[in-house]
Amino acid sequence: MVSKNYTPQVNDSFADLVRELLDDPEHDGNYKQRMVVISGLNDAKDCNFLGTGAWLTKLGGISAAEFKIAGTTKWLHPTTKKVIGFEQNGGRLSWLKVLNAGHLAVLDQPLLIQYILGAVGL
Repeated sequence: MVSKNYTPQVNDSFADLVRELLDDPEHDGNYKQRMVVISGLNDAKDCNFLGTGAWLTKLGGISAAEFKIAGTTKWLHPTTKKVIGFEQNGGRLSWLKVLNAGHLAVLDQPLLIQYILGAVGL
């Protein structure tokens, strides 16, 4: 039943929904969401960082434009200062590419939880 309900949407694009969530101002002028896209660089699935990067380049809107011009910075381990990933942060939309992590990056890189909680202001 789950497969039957999911299959018709498997190749649909949700770019318009992402744009709406990022760019539609609420009544007071604040934007609705901040999104962090996370990719494990050792992910061998069909939705790995290469496909994610291609999808992100196709996004439209203000947040996507700000993201596309943002530079990439190193994400460093807090104590060893070794590089554990790379971040492209455009404000409301950012992309974290995690070294030594696969499809379930949060399981492979425990510091990812601390990063996520800090990034969303929790």
